[in-house]
Amino acid sequence: MGLHHHRKLKRNKTRARVAIIMILAGVLLIWAFISLLNNLRPIVRTMAESRALNIASNVISNAITEQLEQLDIRYDDLVTLERDANGHVVALKTNSTRINAVRAQLVQRILEKLDGLTVSKIAVPLGNVINGELFSGRGPKIVLNAIPVGWASAEYENVFSSAGINQTRHQIVVKAEIRLTMLLSANSSVTVTAKGEVTIAETVIVGIVPGVYGQLTIDN
Repeated sequence: MGLHHHRKLKRNKTRARVAIIMILAGVLLIWAFISLLNNLRPIVRTMAESRALNIASNVISNAITEQLEQLDIRYDDLVTLERDANGHVVALKTNSTRINAVRAQLVQRILEKLDGLTVSKIAVPLGNVINGELFSGRGPKIVLNAIPVGWASAEYENVFSSAGINQTRHQIVVKAEIRLTMLLSANSSVTVTAKGEVTIAETVIVGIVPGVYGQLTIDN
């Protein structure tokens, strides 16, 4: 009876030790998992931000390039120069309807490209998640999906600059902006902004242009 009781106590102690070891191992695994997640999040956000900026920059650059190739607009189509009896320019009148049409076309092209974006995969080497330069770039990759969602806008601006003695350059510039968000999870995302511009018309006005800045009018 005593021997049986002794063996039973021994088995219970062994089971207790195994249970304790399993609990400790479980706690250690949970701690390691949480630690990896904490290290992974900033890396993923940094990579997602860089990826988003590249995507947004490429979208806006390609859209502007394509739009510029299609433009067949002369300066006279957008601006009327009003002169006095001596032929001096005294005012400029812009065709805002035509300019806004160009602006809207550029925004539409950008939005079409944004709509065509697919899920972006972000691959993080496991070694980067583990602290230490020794493991950087090594090990299997953790692949995460990032869903791009974008918004675009554009405005136009009249730009005046000196082109020499008694010469003024007038440019009509359309400036576009993209805000691109990479959705990483239900409660995590990164957002970047990319900007670009295109000159849709320009000319150099020869002669003194008194008051041209204050006498720019818009034809609605």
